Amino acid sequence: MMDMDTCVHGLVRHTPTDDYVIIINSRLSDKAQREAFRHEMWHIQNHDFEKPDVQQIEYEAHQHDKEERGSDHEITVIQRDF
Repeated sequence: MMDMDTCVHGLVRHTPTDDYVIIINSRLSDKAQREAFRHEMWHIQNHDFEKPDVQQIEYEAHQHDKEERGSDHEITVIQRDF
């Protein structure tokens, strides 16, 4: 958990030792933190670190999030470099 800008829900990093580190925004509600964790896990399970197009990766991950929630509401994808 880390205190981050609220537009960032979470992030995941693939380490040189082939581990994954997931950081979730501590400012989010419990429900939003769980959703962020599931989103970051999807990136790992979907082998997204092997893909070159970040915008496509996020689009697909957010489509998966919407299907999991059964919701049609829009999600804005914000690309940030950390």
